[in-house]
Amino acid sequence: MMLTVPFWPVFGTLSGMKEKLLHILCDQLPIKFASVRDDSHLHAGHAQNTGRENTHFAIQVVSDHFEGHNQVQRHRLIYGLYKQWMNNPIHAVQIHAYTSAEWANLQEDTHG
Repeated sequence: MMLTVPFWPVFGTLSGMKEKLLHILCDQLPIKFASVRDDSHLHAGHAQNTGRENTHFAIQVVSDHFEGHNQVQRHRLIYGLYKQWMNNPIHAVQIHAYTSAEWANLQEDTHG
């Protein structure tokens, strides 16, 4: 299941790690679009992974805050937001971070 937010969300109770990760993105960055997907089940059977939830995530985020930052800088920024959970319980985060212009071009290429 993927959580998607097209703009600033209003959250009540944050029940799961996906919700927490999404909330942090929206709280710390001017987000145009964000989605968080738990891919933990895809890693069941790998070393030290039982397939439990909250270990592997895929994040897609669009923010003009990324303008002028390369992919490494964008990833470091996002990893920094999640540092308290890295290695426990989160093992890996796949990040796709775009500016609005990059996202529009990607959508055009995908759907055009």
